[in-house]
Amino acid sequence: MAIITDTTKISKASIKNLNISPRKVRLVADLIRGQSVNEALAQLQMIGKRSSEPMTKLIKSATFNARERGLDVNKLLIDTITVDKGRVLKRGLSRGRGRVTPLEKKQSHINLTLREDASVKSPKFVFHEKPKKVKAEKRAPKEDKPKYEKGDESSKKERKKSGFVNKFFQRKSV
Repeated sequence: MAIITDTTKISKASIKNLNISPRKVRLVADLIRGQSVNEALAQLQMIGKRSSEPMTKLIKSATFNARERGLDVNKLLIDTITVDKGRVLKRGLSRGRGRVTPLEKKQSHINLTLREDASVKSPKFVFHEKPKKVKAEKRAPKEDKPKYEKGDESSKKERKKSGFVNKFFQRKSV
């Protein structure tokens, strides 16, 4: 954790009231502290922890903030990451003989600071975002043609039932 006097090379992001306990989030935060952004994202992608997804979103948010400030995204380093205690929701769990055991659902606050550092090596790999799916344009509806006409007997024979309906309703009168 370095003390920086030049605040123009810093980018910040935070998450408030994350519904994961701080103890569990700190395990993931300790793994990525001090790494470059690309290495941290690669670590988070491979970890099987529930807090890795919000942490990935937080790092991406901080890198977008850095890009807006004019910093070089390839030279960003995770300077500080702190996980603090958030709200605690008090709940109860029913037990035998009419008793209740107290439950505490803990939440976390995560603060992240990225800084631009010249000593960061160029990334060995690049993460590409998945392209967003674009909905196809709506086509003009086709002209509705009647399947058969009331007076035509030959068209009734053509609309014979098929598949499951034909097997289930085996009638000669259709």
